[in-house]
Amino acid sequence: MNELSFFDKSQLLALVGVSSDTKKFGNQVFQFLHKHGYEVFPVHPRAKSINGVKCFNCITELPPNIDRAIVITPPAETDGVLKQLAAHGIMEVWVQQLSQSADSKNVSESLGLKTIFNRCVFMFAEPVKGIHAFHRWLWKHFYRKKYAQMCKQAHNHPAS
Repeated sequence: MNELSFFDKSQLLALVGVSSDTKKFGNQVFQFLHKHGYEVFPVHPRAKSINGVKCFNCITELPPNIDRAIVITPPAETDGVLKQLAAHGIMEVWVQQLSQSADSKNVSESLGLKTIFNRCVFMFAEPVKGIHAFHRWLWKHFYRKKYAQMCKQAHNHPAS
């Protein structure tokens, strides 16, 4: 699993840290993924629904067949979320940049999670548009070898 293969539309995604406020990043990520055909299960401790989609109040309420999770929580909450995801059997996780604590990588490794850190969802979830497309272009060119390797692993697409 890498940044490109994480957003496979056949995978069911939990979004932990979704916001009911449409101006907040967690809600914007949810809106984007939902609009573009990803099956997303929002997790929020108090909301009954987010943008008309049923919301789960905790990770333990999620269906057992969730494949992956995106974590957009304050850093102080992230390590606990990682532990809850592992306990629920969700072993592939994207921790949105600025959400990880100083110990999140160690926690993730100790739990056996496959985790992506320090990346922005909008740079990798298709379709990538606007400023995020420009940032991805820069990233591709500055990290050309890594990007080519990711393309080969994820989709067998040529790295342009």
